[in-house]
Amino acid sequence: MDEPATLEEGRRLYVMPAEEFACEGMTEEEQGDDPESIERWIAECNAIPPLEMSAEDEAGMHTWNQRMKE
Repeated sequence: MDEPATLEEGRRLYVMPAEEFACEGMTEEEQGDDPESIERWIAECNAIPPLEMSAEDEAGMHTWNQRMKE
């Protein structure tokens, strides 16, 4: 690790080479702000399937969001 971390006693930590988490970013050409690029971004976002979660998970998410707001 580049900096010391404070972890809870007994907490599991998985260490993997950073290149396994490499994230491919967008190229300059893909970052256009023209109407066609914006339409493509919207279409790609709309193509993402909705997250399926149980009622219990959804309630937990709302509780967490409220705690973060406070």
